[in-house]
Amino acid sequence: MRKVILFDMFGVLMEHVSADGMSKLAATTGALDKGITSEQFWEAWGRHRHEYDAGTISSEDYWQLVAKDLGVDLDWQAYEAAELHGFGIPDPAMIEWALSLKDPETQVAILSNIPFHMREGLYTELDFLADFDYRFYSCELKVAKPNPAFYQHALDEMKIAPEAVLFFDDNLENVAGAKKLGINAHQHLNLSESAEVAKEFLAN
Repeated sequence: MRKVILFDMFGVLMEHVSADGMSKLAATTGALDKGITSEQFWEAWGRHRHEYDAGTISSEDYWQLVAKDLGVDLDWQAYEAAELHGFGIPDPAMIEWALSLKDPETQVAILSNIPFHMREGLYTELDFLADFDYRFYSCELKVAKPNPAFYQHALDEMKIAPEAVLFFDDNLENVAGAKKLGINAHQHLNLSESAEVAKEFLAN
């Protein structure tokens, strides 16, 4: 039976930026020079990120919301330029393992919440993406995880039943969203554990 292993990007195939790296990214906006802490910045950054990832608001509108929440002006263009190569780095071991799962009955795919500037600026530079059988990006579809419509779109495009799919994401909310549609979903913590989960899934 044909099966698909579906992967999130950041936190799974890409390593998250370190706490120090996050602080440096926040500093590019000028917010830290205006009395805003890194923690306050990232809280505001995340508050409207779902709409931004889904491509339903523009970069300018998103950053206006963040600036309003923080009460300071932000150099968001400088941040977005730095974010392209500073938000995370590919995990070679995870990518190699994910692609090793491909065989005549097993395909691999990507389901990523990503805004347009990252899709166009970073993802176009990642050669390994072309080796995945399917790639689904939130900004292109105007919907983001954990919205059930994002998962359903992937199932429809892949022409596969949810029980024949295994999804890895580091975010429990996204894992829960996939499970609501009947997809086998697992929170990715490390390569060895995920490899065992995939081995069992493919054996059944």
